[in-house]
Amino acid sequence: MPDAQSDTDKNFNYYPSMTEDDAGALWMACGSDGVLKYDGKNVTRYPVGDGAYVLSIYCDHEGKLWIGTVEHGVYAFEGGRFEPFKPHEPSN
Repeated sequence: MPDAQSDTDKNFNYYPSMTEDDAGALWMACGSDGVLKYDGKNVTRYPVGDGAYVLSIYCDHEGKLWIGTVEHGVYAFEGGRFEPFKPHEPSN
């Protein structure tokens, strides 16, 4: 990745989880730094609200991105950002 730091640098990022989307971009869970996307040229940071610590990231069989946090539950990538997942209420 461009401008990657070594593990001896003070602000070294650790990625506990990584996935690849349908376009071949890499998405990395970055703890309190949210999520990073690397498309082969550019790195984009996606912060996750409420100071959530992002521990895992997953791309499902439909291409949707999901993240798991330590204290704020599950988020889904919607409209260009990660939103808290809210399951649909069952119909009666």
